[in-house]
Amino acid sequence: MVGCCMLGILGGYACTWIPSGTSPQVSQLGKPEALVLAESQRLSFQTGEIQWKSEKPDGYQRHFSARFCPTSRLRIECGDSTGAVVPHRAGEPYSYSEFRQLVATDREWTYIEDSPSAEATPIELATGVADVLALGFLPYYTSGTAMRFENYCLGEALSYSVADDAGLKVVTAHLQSGGKQVWWLDDTVGGNPVRCALISEDKVVAESQTTYREYAGGRFVDSISYYDSTRNLRRRDIVLDASFDQPWHSQQLGPKEIGVLEGMMVGGRDLVGVRPARWDGAKIITHEMYTARVEAGLLDPSPYLIMLERVREQGGPGVLPNQPLAVDLVIVAREPGLWERYTRTFVLTHALDTERARQAWCLLRQCQGLAYEILKTQRPRLDEVERVRTDLRREIEAEDTEVRRRELSERKLERLSEDEKMLLAPVRRLFEECLQRKLFALLTPEERARSPMVTSASEPPPRQEAERTP
Repeated sequence: MVGCCMLGILGGYACTWIPSGTSPQVSQLGKPEALVLAESQRLSFQTGEIQWKSEKPDGYQRHFSARFCPTSRLRIECGDSTGAVVPHRAGEPYSYSEFRQLVATDREWTYIEDSPSAEATPIELATGVADVLALGFLPYYTSGTAMRFENYCLGEALSYSVADDAGLKVVTAHLQSGGKQVWWLDDTVGGNPVRCALISEDKVVAESQTTYREYAGGRFVDSISYYDSTRNLRRRDIVLDASFDQPWHSQQLGPKEIGVLEGMMVGGRDLVGVRPARWDGAKIITHEMYTARVEAGLLDPSPYLIMLERVREQGGPGVLPNQPLAVDLVIVAREPGLWERYTRTFVLTHALDTERARQAWCLLRQCQGLAYEILKTQRPRLDEVERVRTDLRREIEAEDTEVRRRELSERKLERLSEDEKMLLAPVRRLFEECLQRKLFALLTPEERARSPMVTSASEPPPRQEAERTP
């Protein structure tokens, strides 16, 4: 069965990604052909979307999400099964706020969910995010320092040697430090490393073992187990969903993808003289420019202001789990990207096992792909609706608009909202019937009866139908 997974930037691997002017190229000088081929296979992926969980031996789990494109890497720390990102501070500000990072060509963006501001660090001062492409090439999990994929070899290799071991190609890098880094490459999984070890004084000090699956777009990691020098399991990372080089993948990732809204305040080491700087949806501007654009009706800060009000009403930023047990169908029809959060909440709320969680994420990917196709078809008409809406709002807010004309514009605005709902109706039905309905079909009747999540979909089909991977 073709899976729907890929692994991402698991926590913080030693290899982190910072953009350069060209696509990453790994030096082939002195490297055995088998290792060069393994590198090339990883570097062939241009875009990817990833969901995974990390398990400790005691059963504690944390969930992560990541995306990448040729110019950017995005990583989100989603928290544990309760949604807590900082569990020892549960209930305090930001304890349930997702931690989001985006490294683009010019800046590294950091945003903590529900915060009134984001941080934008110049790329030359950035620390980078862990590089998804290095998975399986490293012997241990670490928070690491800023290194690119080409630095997955943990030190300068003076020479390489190659041997065979039960059908595997064993490549050893003899490091300047006197130690060795060894990769066991398996041709049956595309020449990928199934084992990696760091050896010092002829003793294994750290080791990873990796399994693979076929995903939409290519073969990648299924799970990675990390062991210490005493052969004790330290953690295991399990891929729940992934896809590579799919038509619905974004070719560009920007601050919007991590929740940075128009009008939001932006901090940065190079922005001290212009604070409070603002984000206008395309670039960082001064506060004076922001005020002028809002007054001229050229920038709409209402989503940002609504977010601030929501945070105030709930008692502070991230003090409660932000897990949508119910959804606004108008909003989810407009933004299929929000379906990811809904699916994650569903998986965690019902404590789905790995197999059912994978089925849930596969459903999401399938439904999102269809939704984006519909929106692509409707985009010209939706853009026209948005253009007319902006003109009507500007006319309504203008001080010199006559009362009768203002009332007429308000009625037109109401009809425009109905037109938009009709355009988005196929996406709404897709969410209800393709995603919601089939997600609930993954549950047993007892689980459905106990579920705190609200569904607007009709009664789900019998469970045996839902168990089939879409």
